[in-house]
Amino acid sequence: MMFYKLIYILGRNLRNPSLKKQFLFLKESEKWSLKKLEAYQLDKLKELVSFAYSNSTYYKNKLDEIKLHPSEIIECIHLKKNSKRLPLEQLGIL
Repeated sequence: MMFYKLIYILGRNLRNPSLKKQFLFLKESEKWSLKKLEAYQLDKLKELVSFAYSNSTYYKNKLDEIKLHPSEIIECIHLKKNSKRLPLEQLGIL
């Protein structure tokens, strides 16, 4: 029985070597405070929007259309306050 478990673990590590790293990150992040979690989410949001703005004509046009530049995103509440500029029902396309 141990042999099958070893084969499973080896196969899992070969198919997805980053799985253990991702699992350890999730275990660590589940202990974060709300403030730290929101800061992390904001950083990832800025990173994603900046990447989309720089690398996709479609998303650049969509963000320009609502007059939102990635550098203007300072905090998540900024998006809520400016929800008229960023139609929430269209977030699925962003």
